[in-house]
Amino acid sequence: MKSNYLAQGPTGINIKDVVDAVNEQTMMFKGLTVPVRIECDPETKQFEIFVETPSTA
Repeated sequence: MKSNYLAQGPTGINIKDVVDAVNEQTMMFKGLTVPVRIECDPETKQFEIFVETPSTA
């Protein structure tokens, strides 16, 4: 899966806050590749992190 990391920058969302939130919510999956979906509202600068189930393959 290709990273969408830089796409958040133009929205004005604080990237460090997003990365910190993702790291906090995925710490239990250390060493695994975990799909994460981020939804953000560029007007309010609010974001929500959705941690998906890691692949077993």
